[in-house]
Amino acid sequence: MNFALTQIRAKIADLETKIVNLRIAEQELLALEPAPSRKEKAPVPHSAEHALTNPSSRPQTIGAAITEVLINRSALSVAQIAEEIEAGGREIDRRKVSFSLQALKKRGLAKMKNGNWMLTKGRAARVSRTSPKGNLKTQRKTRKPAVPQTVGDHISRILTLKGPLALAELAKNIKAAGGKVKNSTLSNTLQKMKLRGLIASADGKWQLM
Repeated sequence: MNFALTQIRAKIADLETKIVNLRIAEQELLALEPAPSRKEKAPVPHSAEHALTNPSSRPQTIGAAITEVLINRSALSVAQIAEEIEAGGREIDRRKVSFSLQALKKRGLAKMKNGNWMLTKGRAARVSRTSPKGNLKTQRKTRKPAVPQTVGDHISRILTLKGPLALAELAKNIKAAGGKVKNSTLSNTLQKMKLRGLIASADGKWQLM
């Protein structure tokens, strides 16, 4: 065979491989770019919200499929990654999986150790990071309940903690707890609570029933 022709064919094969690699890298970069803003449209059965909450409803790039597999299964070989993707109902060439992994490695998103591929720590942390809103919600749940605000609540709370108290002692304790109440208001509230059978007076002191 002509030696020059052999060289030309070898260069053509090399260029085809490079083109495949470049196209895969192009797809991966496009996948990382933010989606262009669109005007709001009338809701449809498969809306944008549905796509966000159901990742399987929108097409995935090879890199996205690999990332999803590695999130769920940690470290895997190229063959195992391809099998996992195929198990999800998608046919894929193992050579393309290998090319995509190399592209992810160049961008610092994946690495190989002991023959297995895995996500880098930074990538895994970004994927598994919880939303700030969830943290705030948890903080709200663990926050201590607010101090009672009504005069009646103050009275019930203090008598529960301190036992029988005179009017002046009640007023003093309410003030110490950060509440402000006039003696006349306190006296009227005590009488109302007495009529409702919540408290009673004995020896000049008020106590819970």
